[in-house]
Amino acid sequence: MHIFLFGSGYSAHYFIEALKQNPIAKISSITGTVRRPEQAEILRKNGITPVFFDAEQGLSAALRDELQQATHIVSSVAPLTGSADETDPILRLMPEGLPYHAPNARFISYLSTIGVYGDYQGAWVDETSELKPLSARSAARVTAEKEWLAQVEGTDIACAILRIAGIYGPSFQGQARNALANIKQGRAHRLIKKGHVFNRIHVEDIGGALAHLALNNQGGIYNLADDEPAPAHEIISYAAELLGVTPPPAVDYKTAELSPMARSFYQECKRASNAALKATGYQLLYPDYRTGLKKLLQSGEGL
Repeated sequence: MHIFLFGSGYSAHYFIEALKQNPIAKISSITGTVRRPEQAEILRKNGITPVFFDAEQGLSAALRDELQQATHIVSSVAPLTGSADETDPILRLMPEGLPYHAPNARFISYLSTIGVYGDYQGAWVDETSELKPLSARSAARVTAEKEWLAQVEGTDIACAILRIAGIYGPSFQGQARNALANIKQGRAHRLIKKGHVFNRIHVEDIGGALAHLALNNQGGIYNLADDEPAPAHEIISYAAELLGVTPPPAVDYKTAELSPMARSFYQECKRASNAALKATGYQLLYPDYRTGLKKLLQSGEGL
């Protein structure tokens, strides 16, 4: 496996960790894109060859050389926002098509979001559900998904589109990524909106599922969410219970002071099915938020 990562952040890190822990993964090289020198040093320490990438400057000779060897390619780079017609920032630099630049590719994956479904008023959605994005950023994801799938038409390359729910997990590069750490830092809020639920997924399950699909050259579209959509305030209350502290006071959504982006998340409500992912043989490490938070507490998060 010659792995190439467009975007070397949180999810990509746990994908590589999952591969390293899998005895059948034969990794020859790992390359990841970075934009800043300090990011390059972090990658080197993790055994990843950094290559600089700036969508405004195009594909460097070094990046092209690394991509020529790639067998497994993963993109977690967000699309351009502002219009659903915007082209994916990576693919727009490849008018000849990704297979031209990566002739050895066997598997590619694009990390998308369940935001592409829009609002279903709490109903369950699966990968066949109509896409009704409410925001420009989610509409751009729909366009990007189509563009990535189009790259493999007429080829034997597998393409996996992962529609990812809200991500939580261990703190990463100094940033809190879970309710326990947010409570510890005094940044947790217990916002109440009657009937509203969020979907979430532990980052280790993103890495694990992606490694599973990559090792099996399994294409398709998959929701990455755990088994139990739940209100955000319930997660905060449970995290406070685990820590033995009083949860933050309840705040009504109608009167809460929220940024436009934060409020937009509460305008959508759906329950994302993970049945398609499970049908591939992948078993969730953290099927619900309680399992995930307990493990995070055991590792010292929030203490």
